[in-house]
Order: sequence, then C-alpha cells, then structure tokens
Amino acid sequence: METSSIHSYVPYWENILKEELQQPHLLQVNRNDNSSSKTQELCKNADVWPLYKQIETINNEIPGGFIDYVKRGKRLLENTKKGITPLEGYTLEYPILEKIDTTSKDFIEWDRIGTSDLRYCAFALVAGGLGERLGYNGIKIEIPFELTTECMYIEYYAKMLLAYQNLIQSQDHQFVDLPLIIMTGKETDIPTKALLKKHNFFGLKKEQVFIMQQPEVPTFSDIHGHLATKPDDPTCLDMKPHGHGDIHHLIYSKGLSEELLKNNCKWLVFFQDTNSLTFHCIPAVIGVSKKRNFVMNVVTVSRQPNENVGAMVMLKKDDSNVVCCIEYNYLESTLKSSGFVGDVPDENGYSKFPGNTNIIVMNMSVYHKTLEASKGAMPEIINPKFKDNNPSIFKSSARLECLMQDYSWIMSKYGNVACTNLPREFCFSSLKNNLSDARLRDSKGLAPESALTSEFSFYNCNASLFQMAAKIKGCKVFLGPALSYSFENITCSVGPRIVIDPSWATSFSQMPSCFIEGGTIHITSRSTLILKGNIQIKDLQLDGTLILKAPHGTSLLVQKVCIKNKGWDFVSLQCDDPNLSTPNHLQIRGYKLRKNEQYTYQASIMNDIMSGDYITNV
Repeated sequence: METSSIHSYVPYWENILKEELQQPHLLQVNRNDNSSSKTQELCKNADVWPLYKQIETINNEIPGGFIDYVKRGKRLLENTKKGITPLEGYTLEYPILEKIDTTSKDFIEWDRIGTSDLRYCAFALVAGGLGERLGYNGIKIEIPFELTTECMYIEYYAKMLLAYQNLIQSQDHQFVDLPLIIMTGKETDIPTKALLKKHNFFGLKKEQVFIMQQPEVPTFSDIHGHLATKPDDPTCLDMKPHGHGDIHHLIYSKGLSEELLKNNCKWLVFFQDTNSLTFHCIPAVIGVSKKRNFVMNVVTVSRQPNENVGAMVMLKKDDSNVVCCIEYNYLESTLKSSGFVGDVPDENGYSKFPGNTNIIVMNMSVYHKTLEASKGAMPEIINPKFKDNNPSIFKSSARLECLMQDYSWIMSKYGNVACTNLPREFCFSSLKNNLSDARLRDSKGLAPESALTSEFSFYNCNASLFQMAAKIKGCKVFLGPALSYSFENITCSVGPRIVIDPSWATSFSQMPSCFIEGGTIHITSRSTLILKGNIQIKDLQLDGTLILKAPHGTSLLVQKVCIKNKGWDFVSLQCDDPNLSTPNHLQIRGYKLRKNEQYTYQASIMNDIMSGDYITNV
C-alpha cells in the first residue's frame, strides 16, 4: 500500500491489526480508548503514532509486506504447536556429492578450469555481524585474522579480487572489475562503509562494491502469533534481523541480478565474513560447477556425527527432490524417520552427511531466472525457545528467519543442486567463538573455531599448498613438523608460518610457476615466510623470519639463499605489563606475536636476484 501521509495510513493499519491480523494488544497500547472518533485528531501529531509509521516502513522493506509476514509467522507457529516440522513428509537420502582430493591431478584440473572462468564471476559477502559474541568491539570483517601482517578479513578478500583482476588482465589482456556485493545489518552498515572509505576500498573501485543493508523484521511474543513490542517502548514493535537469506531478496530488489547478467556474469559466489580459507577453493568449485553443470554448488567438509554444523542431505517427496541443508538439531530425528539408525560415524569417524560451509557457487543465468520468478522470497523457519518447558511462553521473542543456503529449495526446481566436498583444512576455518566457548568445544573434541585455530589453519593451509606446488614443479621441500601451542587452555598446532599474499599466487594451478625446477627448500618449524608479488623460489634455507616483496613492475628470483635469525614467536598475553592496554584483536586471542628479528628483501628491478647467506647470532 502506498500512502502519502500519516492521515491515510493510521486508519488503514488500525483496521488491519484489529480485524485481519488479530493484534488487539497493539491497539490498546497505542490508543487511549477505543473511540475511532479520536483517530483523525491524534493523527495531527505523528509522534503519537510511531507504531503505524514503523509498520508502513516494514511493509515497504520486507518480502511480501507486513501483512503476509505476520500471516506466515502465525502459520509456522501453528505448525510448531502441532509438532509439524518443515521436513514433514520427506524422506532423506545422501546428497549429490563431488569429492575432491586436493593432492590429486583432478584437483589441479578443476582449479585450472575454474581459474579460466574467474573473469565471469561476481562475489557476495554476508557481513551483517558485530564481533560482540567474540569479545570484539567492532565489526567482524575488520578483525585481523593473522598477526604476521595483521591483515583484516575484508582487506584479504579485496586483495583476492584484485589479484584475480590482475591475472585476468595478464591472460586475456582485458581490464575487468569483479563486482563485490556486501550485505550489512542495521548495526554494521555505517561502520562497514566507514571502514571501506577509510582504506580507500582496499584498492577496489568504489563503483564495483555494492553495499546493501538488510532490513529487520517484527518478532512474536508467544505461540499464538502476537507481535512483540520493545521492552522499553510498547508503542514500537520489537525487531530482529531476518537472517542472511535476505541477501537473495536484496540482490533482486536492487536490480543487481539483472545488472550482473547484462555484464556477462556467469557465476555468483556467496561467502561469509570470517573464513580466510574461502578463496583457496573457489576456482576448483567453479570448475566442478562448469563441468558437471550444477546450477548451485555448495562447498562441504566432513563433519563429526552430531557436530553443530548444518548437514547437507537430499530430501525426497513424491516425484521431487531437493538437496538442502538441515540444521544439526533436526538431523537425528529426520534420519530416524527415514529409516536410518541416526547420525553415525563411517569407518573414518565422520558422518555420512557432509557439513555446510556456506561457500556457494550459483549459475548466474539460472539464479536470475529463479529470482524473477520468486521475487527473492525465501523459505522461512521459526525457532522459538520456550520458558520452563511451557509450549506457550517464549524465553524471548522469536522472528521468522531465512538462511542463505536454503535457496537450494528454489534452485532444485531448475537443475542439479550439488555439493563439492573438500578437506576442512583447505577451505573452512571460521572465527565463530569467544575464548570461553572455544575452550568448551575444545574440551569436547570439537573444532574450537576460535581466533587461535582460525589463524593457525591459515598458516597450515598455506604451508600445505606451498609444499604441494613446489613438489609438482620438481623441487625438494622439507618443512619442519607442526609445533603445539596452548593459549587460554585452547591447544592448536602449527608448522612454518607461510603467508601467501594473493599477489604471489591467485589459485593453486598458478602456484607451481612460482618455483624453479630442481630447487631445494628447507624451512624450520619456527620460521615465518611472507611472500608478496612476482617471486620465484629455487633454493632456500630458512630458520627465522623472511619477508620477500616484489612491488608492481619488479620480479625476484630467490637463488641459493640461507636465512637464520631470531625470528618471530607467539607468546601469551600474560607476559605483558598489566599496566599496558592490550588491543582488542589480541584480547580475543589470548596471545600476541613477538617480533624479535627478521630479514626483508624487496626487489627493485625486473629479474632481480637474491642470493647469499643472511645469518645473525641467534
């Protein structure tokens, strides 16, 4: 409904709330008496009626409008009361799955195919979260995910896009600006824009970054579908985020889907905010999608039975089927109703249903077609928490939620939705938990998903890729074994800290060219190696910290180099002077990086050569 003034929409919404939506408690709060004769008089002062202004805004922002939202909520709550789940009537089977061994030739081929299609990609980042749950006072994408360079998540993602663009330019001799879509929330929108502006969009063009704020939705106070009001202001509805599935509606409503398709986009890659390993797998997953003709491809990892990671399954009902994600708390009952024993381990100790990483590759033309048909509307769930096991009273208000991965319910009608399963250490290590929660998970044998494990996973993954690529090129590589560290009673192991800047290698299929055949490389466990720019390595012995840089317009060959210095090491924050203030990004870790000594070499010309011994007294 379009209205021009408060005089027109107050009577309209008052009638809707009273008659159609059965929300009399809102009328009692927002009116002093039941006399409709006062309506026009009260309308003269808009501030008397904040509820109706709020409803009008909601009606214009959320999919389907306000009335349909409330009706959907009541319908789902009625199903909850009756014990009807969204999976009612479906039987469960294993999903369509492409397993990739990252040590195989197939992986290199998938990566090569996907790399050739990078010029047709756009990227969508779900970045609606604050770092409060992590103990961080700011937005999550500004957290430095590793301490050697203190690179922020959003900075790293921008670097990856810039590296992709440079690769495309060198191969196709064309300038391409790869679009980056960022969905923010009410509390993260302004800080995200400020961060990007402060850092000049980290080298990206302002015009290639599209920031969309997710609207909030009303909540329900009880099983009967009564809308909740703010605890401190009963004249306004209580509002909460609708879930990261809103990104699909925003892409549709902002016209981005049509715009991307016009600009020859073939693949739209969705990813979340705190997984630094995301871009290692994207080229290979695009390659699988292209070769297997998947309209939607979800990156999965092996998960432990009953691990609180959503599981990818295939659901069947009549003649239709859908590959989708089932949240872990629904999985066990759904398995048993389909004749399975439960979520039991296989011979390797993993569940037969892989875990969702929320790295998703969409076929853009099919995705656009579905958005045009669905208008971006998403399947929704409601998950109320009941007080004292009373099925009528909520602990706190509940809202309808939509999840980004649930778009598979729509895409399944248009083609094959499938999963590409990769080793977890290669593609998935998110920062999800504060120190206390991470300790609890660690004590249960589950992935802590803390700042420590996220950072060490980044180094370990880089070291593994470095070693594989060098061996493919015909080099002998000796990396020291992983060393165990324990901070704040969370234990994790890490070998040599190898930091691969995207400017050194954009994808794994490109990485072997960064080595010279016949070389020998020794790197000790305690060492740190940082690689930036056009650098080739032949012979290197490293025991300490080495930083190699080849700025734009230069190149560097590392030949017969021996480095030995005090290097860098991780130490507990307990070693700090208690009178000194500790940066927030270190507080959430419980440790810091002590930079004792390092050697830095920066190329100054094309075909620069570094050779010789650089040894200090250690």
